[in-house]
Amino acid sequence: MKQIIILFFAFISSLSAYCQVSNLEEGNQCFNKGDYICAEAKYKDVFKTAVGKDKQIAEIKIQRAKRCIVNLKNADLAFNGKNYTKAKEFYLVILDSNPQDVFVKGRLESINKLLSTPIQKPLNPKTKSPSNPTKLSISKTEISFKSSGGSNYIDINSNLNLYTVDMLPSWCSVQKYNNYFVVICNVNKEISKRVDYFYVKNGVENIRINISQEGVTQKAETSLSLSKTNLYFSKNGGDENITVTTNDNNFSVALIPSWCTIQKFSTSIIVTCLYNNNQSRSNWFQIIAGNKAVKVYVEQSGTNNNNEIPSVDIKQKNRKTLYSFSSLGLQSGEIAKYGLIYEHGGRKTVGFRFSSRTSLTSEQDILNGIAKKNKTEIELGPNFRILNRLYLNIGFGYGYYERLLNNDFAGDVFLEKTGYSVATTGLMFRISRAININGGASFMDIEKDFYKPEITFGISCNLKNKNDSEINSSQSQQKRKSVSSRNYKSNLSSFSSLGFYSGKNAKYGLFYETGGSRVTGFHISARTSLKEETIINGQLILNRSELALGPNFRMSNRLYLNLGVGYGIYDYGYSNDNYLGTDDYFTANAGIMFRVSRVININAGFSFENFDIEYDKPEMTFGISFNIWD
Repeated sequence: MKQIIILFFAFISSLSAYCQVSNLEEGNQCFNKGDYICAEAKYKDVFKTAVGKDKQIAEIKIQRAKRCIVNLKNADLAFNGKNYTKAKEFYLVILDSNPQDVFVKGRLESINKLLSTPIQKPLNPKTKSPSNPTKLSISKTEISFKSSGGSNYIDINSNLNLYTVDMLPSWCSVQKYNNYFVVICNVNKEISKRVDYFYVKNGVENIRINISQEGVTQKAETSLSLSKTNLYFSKNGGDENITVTTNDNNFSVALIPSWCTIQKFSTSIIVTCLYNNNQSRSNWFQIIAGNKAVKVYVEQSGTNNNNEIPSVDIKQKNRKTLYSFSSLGLQSGEIAKYGLIYEHGGRKTVGFRFSSRTSLTSEQDILNGIAKKNKTEIELGPNFRILNRLYLNIGFGYGYYERLLNNDFAGDVFLEKTGYSVATTGLMFRISRAININGGASFMDIEKDFYKPEITFGISCNLKNKNDSEINSSQSQQKRKSVSSRNYKSNLSSFSSLGFYSGKNAKYGLFYETGGSRVTGFHISARTSLKEETIINGQLILNRSELALGPNFRMSNRLYLNLGVGYGIYDYGYSNDNYLGTDDYFTANAGIMFRVSRVININAGFSFENFDIEYDKPEMTFGISFNIWD
């Protein structure tokens, strides 16, 4: 039996070696015939089964076949494109690897015949063939080329059979024929123009020929200027023409106000302003060419500036129409009784709102059984104008409650926080320009089941109301100020604020935020617990520190959404004297910032620990900051 096994393996080894030799010989035959694709396939078959030195030989032959395939492809492309010099270079490389390639040899013979034929110069009826010239003469003594290079023909008459071209610049070459020669100029990749000369000699006389070539054209810096950058319109609107001067091929108009339209022409634009039945308004747009942008400020007076409209008509109109608003007030519910609500809208069909409520139930009251129901919620979402005074509110958010748990085995009682998703709906009714009332319902975990909702209600007061009757008529008679100063008064400008930031666990921190000039800004925060003992998820945390940063998004003139990611560390153990170790975690945070005034901002939000691993109870954060500049 042992002998049979040995013979079997010997047979298999012999068969494998025979197959390798067979494939290798077939590959060599294909290669010698010039069929490099066939050769590569055979060599690869050998490579799969070969070992040691045979495997290295197969790999070398595979690479040689691949090079021949690439060079043959390039050579054929050059030959078909009548670039015979380049084709010859590739064919010679192939012939160096395979001297037996019949096809390549044939192609090289054809190329040599083609290259031996002189370049035919264009027929010039004025050029006469030389008839016993008595001296050296040429058709031109000045030649020039573009930066892309090219060729130039020069006729020559000489009483001697031989002539030479001497002192030719390095960036040129020459092809000589009996009664003319061709000067070939290479591409000039430099910006500067290059100038030189060379001589034509017949042994008796010398003629100098001046040669020049243009440099690469450098694109000029984009210039952009406008005939006017400040536009003023009456309440009735109208048209204004702006002439646009630029060296760029085209220009564009961006960030056009909704109450304006633009007609664009090749060298100008026409700005059309619509009728304004509201108070004075101002905005700006940009004209962009290349990397240059110029702002154009637009200002339009409102109906309050027209003395022809009687005050009685304005009052009647204002009784019918309530304009845009931003309101702040109180909101309460059956369980979470203490809260705030902010709403903004009225100018368009869709506005924005957010609210935050809590039951303010202490942990001791829950442990003692005094209070059983408790919850804290924060939610935000859009509002939709249904009627002039009636709005539909929809919102989504996050909430949590604390519940009492008994550990009968350990004889211990402790609290556990449970988080849930919040969905809200309700109505807001504008009683007057100053006061709004709202009511609705808050649903817990609506994606899991439909539980009995908590009924909510509230009242809010408008921080501002863009109503024509509230604008003092004496202000409309003051001197018109610039658009930029008016924009500063009507809007809160860009800001950089620095303040204090705190959370339930990491209580001591700083908060820096900048933004306002664009939709997106930036904020960074840092908080620490300063070695205060805290129980988180049943573990004693000795201290905790977090650093987070990210963008902020302007949702309205005063309201910003903050999003951030960061890194945190904490020490844990049984006590400050019994330290066990340090751990770190990834943090993600989300919240809102409200600009109370140009000086003071308030913010609130949530910080999630290891949000990339699992969803856990977040830490609620809040803070106040003061603008360094506005």
